[in-house]
Amino acid sequence: MAFAHVDPQSGVDSTGRGSVASPYKSIQYANDDAANWADGARSTTGPNIIYLWNTAADVLTSTIALTINSIESPLIIRGYDGGGSLTRSLPFKRGGVRQTAMCGEIDGNDAVASIFNLELYVTLQYLKCHSTTSFVVYLGDGSIVDSCEVYNGSTRVLNLQQSSTFNTYVHGDNYTATLIYAEGGVFDCEAHGGGVGINPVVNSAVVSRCLIHDIRNYGILVRDGLSIKNCTIDGIGASASSEGINTNSTAIEMAEITDCIIS
Repeated sequence: MAFAHVDPQSGVDSTGRGSVASPYKSIQYANDDAANWADGARSTTGPNIIYLWNTAADVLTSTIALTINSIESPLIIRGYDGGGSLTRSLPFKRGGVRQTAMCGEIDGNDAVASIFNLELYVTLQYLKCHSTTSFVVYLGDGSIVDSCEVYNGSTRVLNLQQSSTFNTYVHGDNYTATLIYAEGGVFDCEAHGGGVGINPVVNSAVVSRCLIHDIRNYGILVRDGLSIKNCTIDGIGASASSEGINTNSTAIEMAEITDCIIS
């Protein structure tokens, strides 16, 4: 395992080498310079970590290109307490109060289509990702989104292919957008706003212990083999055609919906 630090406030790309004392300024440069990390070149046989400090947002002018193509050497991008004050909002309120926690921030700056574009074997953890012109986060096979806040995309906010998300707050005010489009599991998440809350798109997907609320059209779209457990779907729709759970087809087979509240 190798690692590099990114400090968007005080790091320097041209001279940084990813150490705590000499961090990079941007995720993209840290990824591209992985052969020169102070801790050692990126491993090809184990996971690697880019720590994104909570000092300032990494503001993008182009989509981050990681090209992690091997399951043997996945990349984790993780928020890190570098003495800053950036925080993410967490799923679910406690005592009526939205909880927050430290994070690194990636800002699409309303200038890029997506922060990541179908990247493979990437884990995002303790991050706030937002403000793009299409998808916000678009990840492919073997990826995970864990304990993040993702918001403000115009098409799909969190788009996961053969990937899963945990303990993540996904929201937006675009009522044509799908908030979570997932081919894997969606666990302990909150979807708020948008046109569709959660669209699990393959057989055997699981949606569990989620809160879906204030959605314009459909809370969850149901497909063959889908399992929905212990979810709360509340405040759906602006018209009589809106539905908490929509079968998305005239014939659904082997879908399981258990222990849910729909109001």
